[in-house]
Amino acid sequence: MKYSLPTFLSSLVLLCMTHISVSTAADLNSLNIMTEEFPPFNYSDNGNLSGLSVDLLIKASAAVGSPITEKDINMAAWARACKTTLSGPNTMLFSTTRTEQREDLFKWAGPIGQNRTVV
Repeated sequence: MKYSLPTFLSSLVLLCMTHISVSTAADLNSLNIMTEEFPPFNYSDNGNLSGLSVDLLIKASAAVGSPITEKDINMAAWARACKTTLSGPNTMLFSTTRTEQREDLFKWAGPIGQNRTVV
């Protein structure tokens, strides 16, 4: 997937984190990076991670000199990924719907887009 530089730079805001003590770009490699199945943002396709958020995270990390690959990203069910992020140090969860209930739980960077849920 190709992105223009302005789109790419404005999309660096796709992560939500908690308990982060990362001080340099090189420390990005020490993060426990979590995501869930949430197409088209992040999903597995024949065993490979895909999606807009996955592509942006990989490109953003490369741009700051600390490349993350899809092998560095852990796919998990939403409840497990969220619990792991909230309970562990240096853990990042992407992409996540920002709600009033979650507002104070994470250090937010975003948004990367809008998603409307209708019941």
